[in-house]
Amino acid sequence: EILQDFFFFKQKTAYEISACLVGSEMCIRDRYMGKIIEKQMKNWQTIAILAILNLVVILFICNEYQRSTQYNEQNLDGSSMIERTLGKNYQAHNAVKRILTAQKKKADKRNITEIIEDDRKDSIKLALFNLLYQYEELDLKYYEAPSNKKPLIEKSYLGIQRDNDYCRRSDTIFLKHPSGIFEQTTFITDYDKKSLSKQVIEKIGTVLEPRIHAGNEKKDMEPTIPLPINAYLYYLLTKPQYYMSAGVQFMCFHQMYNLVLGHGAISQKGRLVQTVKNYTNSMKSKPKCFKGDKFLPKSYELPIKDECEEFFKVINSAEYKKEKQVHGIQFVAKAYAGAHAAAGVFILDDEYEGTLRKLYENGDKCGSVKNKTIVQKYITNPLLIEGHKFDFRIYMLISSSDPYIVFYHDGFLRVSLEKYDPKSQQKNVHLTNTELSKQAWKDMEKEGKNTDELRDFQMWTLKRFESYLLEKKLIKDPKWLENYLRPAFKRSFQHLIRMSKGEFYQDPRMFQIWGIDFLIDTNLNVWLIECNAIPSIEGTNDEKTKMFTKMLTDMFHIQQALLRSRVRRVHDILEETSESIRLFELGQAQQKSLKMGEVKKKFAQENKNKFIDQFPLPEDNSFEMIINENLPGKQAYFGLLDDSCFE
Repeated sequence: EILQDFFFFKQKTAYEISACLVGSEMCIRDRYMGKIIEKQMKNWQTIAILAILNLVVILFICNEYQRSTQYNEQNLDGSSMIERTLGKNYQAHNAVKRILTAQKKKADKRNITEIIEDDRKDSIKLALFNLLYQYEELDLKYYEAPSNKKPLIEKSYLGIQRDNDYCRRSDTIFLKHPSGIFEQTTFITDYDKKSLSKQVIEKIGTVLEPRIHAGNEKKDMEPTIPLPINAYLYYLLTKPQYYMSAGVQFMCFHQMYNLVLGHGAISQKGRLVQTVKNYTNSMKSKPKCFKGDKFLPKSYELPIKDECEEFFKVINSAEYKKEKQVHGIQFVAKAYAGAHAAAGVFILDDEYEGTLRKLYENGDKCGSVKNKTIVQKYITNPLLIEGHKFDFRIYMLISSSDPYIVFYHDGFLRVSLEKYDPKSQQKNVHLTNTELSKQAWKDMEKEGKNTDELRDFQMWTLKRFESYLLEKKLIKDPKWLENYLRPAFKRSFQHLIRMSKGEFYQDPRMFQIWGIDFLIDTNLNVWLIECNAIPSIEGTNDEKTKMFTKMLTDMFHIQQALLRSRVRRVHDILEETSESIRLFELGQAQQKSLKMGEVKKKFAQENKNKFIDQFPLPEDNSFEMIINENLPGKQAYFGLLDDSCFE
């Protein structure tokens, strides 16, 4: 009864308890283990049985070690893979569990032999995996924390336990029972239960630990919540890489996490300006490929002395004063990084311009003022809808950064509720961010206006916009959206990836949905405004709710298919190579099939993301692939970029 209680309480608990027998610390922390050990360790009979089991484990390890030394120096990089991992918990606790299972079923000697042989196969597979795949410690630059430090790494994170054995245990379970990842859709998410994201996740999969909540990020909670080892998709608002070690305590081999590290290259306003400038310089000889002065409005980085002096030279000129008098606002100022929902964006009205002139003494202090501000040329001829300014929020999905696989998704227009006046000094007249419109809604509600009508006016679909332009005779092509606007957005996405890919962390375990903002002027030029790494996805009206529900569902289908495709291919390699090793040990296979270089190369190739036919996407998936670097050269960009881009 003690053995049954101890080893068959739960399958995963048996796994963890047997690991305890050879010294793992994880059992001390495990919530299931705590209950059982507290119950069973109260009597000396249990302790005696555990001591005997410990002896069995030691004898088994010694026996397996002797068998492993039969490999000669030519096998797989000059040493036995089994010998490398035999002293670890996996071989021991699996053997004990198998033997006890056989004993419980009163299996005969032949069945026990088969069980042990199966366990040897699993051990070979695990040893091979450990040899072929090593987790890399993230470079500090990918944390994008102040001063490139990890200030929160030792603080409590949402009440989650830090388990240094987590990825080892999780990978082991995956290698032993891979079917779970192909049959289940499991999530770790910190989104609120009322959010649309959480509702979609609960419809298509299972949230494994509902106690994890983003609202607890700033609370110093006792870490009592263990991360389930069968979690496959992480979809989080918060940033666990600030608090936990990737590849050790989360983000294991067979998991995907919804943040491409290094994204600050384009999500931070200041770094976006730098990234575009660098890319523009690299493309000077290829004007048909890319023109920086038609991509992002002219920008000045005030911390850089030369650019600061150039900016003050402009605003001190007679031409600037004339343009300001005729056309109104000429510049907007933006915080370098960290501000969201228009909080870090300011129009350069008389008051703010005066503040900058005073701070920099009209340019004399350029280079000595430590103020990270970007000043950007204001588009003075924006296209209007019924006299209202608007911008576009379009969605880009980086479904993989190794290799790059990127998708386009339609978004919508965000129309200002205020009539446009270029000389107005009101922020919400010039900026169309949704947060700024909330106060306008409240004011208009007080005036008796219908909220639903306001929301309907503020959000336009791309198709509705095309119909409006045709009706106003501003365009002639009835397929303008398909022939001009969407391709313009897609090319912008492609250039964004090309200019920033060297800054992103390349890893098949990462994905990210982006909200990219654009503006169109009266000449129908499309301008990039900014890139939002964690866009708000809320169903503020029925049309938005329907669009976002479909978009999120399709995004998770894409990531699930990619994850399953990768681990299926990798698992097949491990199975094939493990069987070759076993047959070689029995003298039934030749050594040439076990060349380490070839095995490593094949493993590395298959550990990159690509779709396979076994896991197809639904035919009605609303995303459109625009980059697939599994394809050669310009084919990877689906004919959208000029040939000169690839010369």
